[in-house]
Amino acid sequence: MVKKPLVGLVCREGEMLNVPLSLEFIYLLPGDVSRGYNDWDFKKLQSKLQAIKQRGRQAIVRINFGASCEALAGGDDHNPEPLSLPAWLQKHEEWVEYERVYENNRKVLYPGWDCNSCYPWFCNELLRAVGGELDGDKRVAYLQGFVGHWAEGHVYNGKTQGFEDDVRSGKIFPSKSQYQALLENASKAFDTLRWSVGISLGHELYSPSNFRSLGNFGVFNDTWLDENSGTESWNESLTRALGEGRWELAPRGGEISWAGKSRENGLKLILEGTVLRKDHMTYMFGFDQDRYCYGHSPEDLARASEKFGYNFEVSWKCATSGTDLFLRNNGVAPIYYPTFVSVGGNLVVKDGRRV
Repeated sequence: MVKKPLVGLVCREGEMLNVPLSLEFIYLLPGDVSRGYNDWDFKKLQSKLQAIKQRGRQAIVRINFGASCEALAGGDDHNPEPLSLPAWLQKHEEWVEYERVYENNRKVLYPGWDCNSCYPWFCNELLRAVGGELDGDKRVAYLQGFVGHWAEGHVYNGKTQGFEDDVRSGKIFPSKSQYQALLENASKAFDTLRWSVGISLGHELYSPSNFRSLGNFGVFNDTWLDENSGTESWNESLTRALGEGRWELAPRGGEISWAGKSRENGLKLILEGTVLRKDHMTYMFGFDQDRYCYGHSPEDLARASEKFGYNFEVSWKCATSGTDLFLRNNGVAPIYYPTFVSVGGNLVVKDGRRV
C-alpha cells in the first residue's frame, strides 16, 4: 500500500514502523532549544527531523508553553506532561511561577503569565526563532501549540480553589490580550508552515475576542468522538465558535477522546468513514490504537490511515491537440499546500496556476 503524505494516523517518534504511516509526532520544548538570552540551539530538533525523514515520514511538531505535571504519591501518572524550561530563564529576576494541585493529587507547575513576568516575552521570542528555523522546512508537515496542559489550549481545575480567577487574571494562562498577541506572532512567524491550535480556543474562558481575524490557522481536537450528551456537544459548540468552514482553509486533526468507549470504537468509525467526512479530518493521533481498537492489524491501521484528508482521482481525455488532464479530490478534506501534477517527471501547469 502506498502511503499518502501529510495525512492519516500519526504515531509517536520512531514507533509503528510496521505500518506505512506518513506522520510522526514530537514535542518542541523551550528548554531543549534555549541556551540563554536570544541564544537558540536547534541541533536536537534538527537531528529528530532528519531521523523522521530517513524513515520516510514527516513530523507534526508541537510547541509546549503550558504547564509541568508531576505525579505525587497515589497520583495517576499514566500520561505525564512534558515541559522543559530553560534553567537560565527560571533564574531570571522577572521569573514568576505558580504551583497548584489538581485531579488525582498531581502537582502542577505553571509558568506565570503576569504582565511583570519574563515568560510572555520569552514565548513570543521563541515563536519567532522557531519560525525562522522551520517555516518552509518540508520535513515538517504541521505545527501545533501553544498554551495550556499538553499545549492543548486548556487547563484543569481539579481541587484548585480560585481556578477560574487564576485563568482570567493571566496567572496560569495568558490573558486574552496576551493570547491574541501570541497568536498574531505565530501568524507572522509561520508564513508557509500550516499551524494549529487546540479546539478549546473556542471556549469563552480562554479565547481572545479577535482571534478569528488571524486567518488560516488550523484546529486540533484532543476530545474527538467525545460522547458528551446534550443538545449540542462540547466539540460541536467549540467548532461552531471557531468557524465551521475553517477546515476549508486549514487542517483539522486531533486525538480520539479518552471518554467512554470512544477509543474502543474509534478505529471502527474511521474505517467506516462517515464521521471523517462530517468533521473533515486530515490526521489523527494513532497512539495506542492497536491496543484500544480490538487489536487491529497493521493492515487495518494502514487502511484507516488512508481514509483521512485528500484522495485525488486523475482522469484524462485525449485529443489531436494534446491530452486534457482532470484532477478531482474525492477525499474528506483538501490538501493545504500548493499541489501540482507531474507526468513523466514534468510538472503540468495551466495558465501559470497550480492544478
